[in-house]
Amino acid sequence: MAAQAAATREAVMNSGATPAPITAAPARPATNEPAESEAGITANHINMVMEHTNCTRNEAIRALKDSNDDMINAVMKLSGN
Repeated sequence: MAAQAAATREAVMNSGATPAPITAAPARPATNEPAESEAGITANHINMVMEHTNCTRNEAIRALKDSNDDMINAVMKLSGN
């Protein structure tokens, strides 16, 4: 596999094509509010909601609490759907 990856990388480098730049996700707004309690909420669900909606950790926790720890409903709530 390493040889295949090296061959692909070399082919791209020799083709004259420029690879697309890697961009970072937009920064989340800084908040001074105290951290919400994560009691009853799955940590992976918090992270998934944050990734899909680009919200703060507290916003994700509140949405998950309102949705009974349902990731899909929390994402939809924060997305306005």
